[in-house]
Amino acid sequence: MMTNGRVSRSWIATALAVFLALLGAVIAPFLRDLPQAEPVEPTPLVVIGFSGVNWSYVNDDTAPNLAVFAEDAVLANLVVKTVGSTTCPNAGWMTINTGHRNVDPVAGAAAGGGSALLGGSASTRGICSGTFEADSAGNLGADFDELWAEASTKSPYAATAGPFGDQLALAGVSVGSAGSGGALAVRNSGGEFNAAIPAQATVLPLRTHVNLTHDDGVARDVVAAYEALDGHDLVVLDLGRVRDTHTDVARKDAGSTDAATQLLAAFSGPKPPTEAVLAQLKVLDTELGDVLRAVPADTNIMVISVADTDSRTARLQVFAMSGPAVEAGTLAATNSTRQDGLVQLTDIPQTILALLGKEPVEEYVGSEILVSGGEIGGYADVLDADLRASSVRPAVGPFYIFTVVVAGVFLIAALVIRRRPERLLGARMRYFGLFAAALPASSFLLNLVPWWRLDPSTIVFLGGVIALAALIAGIAMWSGRYSTLGPVSVVALVTAATIGIDAVFGSTLHASSVLGDQPQSGGRFYGLSNAPFTIFAVAMIVLTVIAIRQLKEYRAAVVVPAAIVALGIATAVIDGAPSVGADFGGPPAIAVAFLVLLFLALGRTFTVRRVLLIGAIGAGVAMAIAFADWLRPVEERTHLGRFFQDVIDGHALQVVYRKAGMLWHSVPWPVWIIVALVLVAVAVWGMKNREQILARPDFSSPDTLEMRWGVVAIATLAVVGVAINDSGLVIALFAIVFGMPLVIVAVDRLLADNRTGH
Repeated sequence: MMTNGRVSRSWIATALAVFLALLGAVIAPFLRDLPQAEPVEPTPLVVIGFSGVNWSYVNDDTAPNLAVFAEDAVLANLVVKTVGSTTCPNAGWMTINTGHRNVDPVAGAAAGGGSALLGGSASTRGICSGTFEADSAGNLGADFDELWAEASTKSPYAATAGPFGDQLALAGVSVGSAGSGGALAVRNSGGEFNAAIPAQATVLPLRTHVNLTHDDGVARDVVAAYEALDGHDLVVLDLGRVRDTHTDVARKDAGSTDAATQLLAAFSGPKPPTEAVLAQLKVLDTELGDVLRAVPADTNIMVISVADTDSRTARLQVFAMSGPAVEAGTLAATNSTRQDGLVQLTDIPQTILALLGKEPVEEYVGSEILVSGGEIGGYADVLDADLRASSVRPAVGPFYIFTVVVAGVFLIAALVIRRRPERLLGARMRYFGLFAAALPASSFLLNLVPWWRLDPSTIVFLGGVIALAALIAGIAMWSGRYSTLGPVSVVALVTAATIGIDAVFGSTLHASSVLGDQPQSGGRFYGLSNAPFTIFAVAMIVLTVIAIRQLKEYRAAVVVPAAIVALGIATAVIDGAPSVGADFGGPPAIAVAFLVLLFLALGRTFTVRRVLLIGAIGAGVAMAIAFADWLRPVEERTHLGRFFQDVIDGHALQVVYRKAGMLWHSVPWPVWIIVALVLVAVAVWGMKNREQILARPDFSSPDTLEMRWGVVAIATLAVVGVAINDSGLVIALFAIVFGMPLVIVAVDRLLADNRTGH
């Protein structure tokens, strides 16, 4: 025990580290610059859309016209994720129409009701529906409205604003459309403005529609339709579908998540396009070339692919744009992804309005796509980004299995070895535990090198992760010569720094990672998703516990609580700040976990009142972050600010219901039964053997007291995290496979040093 102001160098270093962590977290939100839109002169806009075209399909042989267009355009990969594992063409077009992710109007409704509307064969429930026809004013008719109303009840995303056609009408935009997708994208509410929108007029502005004929899914004579529509402010053309019908498989209802399909996708990558797909693409490219040559040079042209090629594999799609507003040779950007060269389908309606000089629709979830002033880049960049996303997907399953097996083997072996309290793990087992805990950080760090360019990419990835984890564990073991908890500190620090610093500087390691979200899944493009949040928070809890051991030797009554509060704030800010981690469900769990750790350090008991207080503080932290984000301009808000707007609009319960549904459907329902049975079995065993367990040195030694606090805090983080997040089982999983090896190695080191008198 240090007395009379004598403070060791380790105490000073720890206190300085805590202070720098807090300072860095406070500064971090100000280090990221958001993309800013350049003012553009309103110019006529032609949107040319189709389905099923990925940048890897585009070259001088398969799509020469699109390849030439891309040379003088701003480019990006387009995320077309709507509802379900992959996106149907009509669901993509309807997403543009509502400004929210949406369902196929027919496939999402009851079977049989809409077969008469289809241009092709009758639709069956679960299969992507065919094309639609509209009258010359673009009206799809009462039958469609009925189908759409039924399908909307199956969508977890609420369309809170009027159809895009109404928004364009209010803005005074004249609209021309051709083809089924064009009619869907700019459909209106039927000749009069929606009652929810202030009625500035009762007659819609000039609106013209032309139906198209199709051959094998591709529209024909599109250039003639465009020439009939020339003169409108906005023209939307649907060139048809590049669709691999031979691989179509039945879907589940649009409102549910096919967990089995997602699980299969975690082990398999996209297949190369079939001959049928390439044949369709060549015909479609010919139609595209004819239209491009007919469009005047002073017109902005947006080319987009709005849906997947088949029902099997989600892929990023084509986005390209040229014209007076465009800076060619650059990558498009948007606040919704904050990744250069990556935009979303929900960004399209906001971008159309901006290019026409109109204000964005506050209720739409997307952001304006910035087509000038972006990073230099072109076809090679978007192709490489797509290759990375496609290569990561099949590595997800093997990585999860390997990580869980390695951690599981260590935990079981440690349990067997430590059956007798006098036995310790030994150096090799400690190294094995550190290796298991280093795997998550290694999976992020490997993204510093382009491993996805090597074949076979999955084997290269796993080999690289294993090598990095082995290196980190080796360095950690070496640090044990100088500090008892040095090995655990090194792994926890490397992990927390990797995830935290990456979030601060744009999430380049998190994007397209096995523990993050692949962009084609449309889950999260920056910040921290559930698995990285858990790993980061657990690493910070472990570091906090280690800091407590160092700081308690001098003025513990002041310094220890201050350290817990400081590191808790740092963790919550990095995870929850809208411009950094942008995580809504994480800060409440972090706040509750660190408050529990604080109460344990202060020796407080947990009364009902205190538990309720801790819960209220956690909820308050989340809402405070959401409110701060809501105060920003509409175009700069993240999903945090949009949720606060949902609270104001009375839609919060629907969002909560959607998240609960995603949690339930994140794994097949038998898994929930297995988890419940395992938890009950562990609880019963623990109660029966409570006295023997508590008598063990692990649970009774003063040397392990702080680590026991850490276990309680980690368990609290996991329980709260699972309760309030979708895909919550991932949180529980990584609290165990990452946190428990660190705790076990730390306890083993402490008991070993206690026996040797160190």
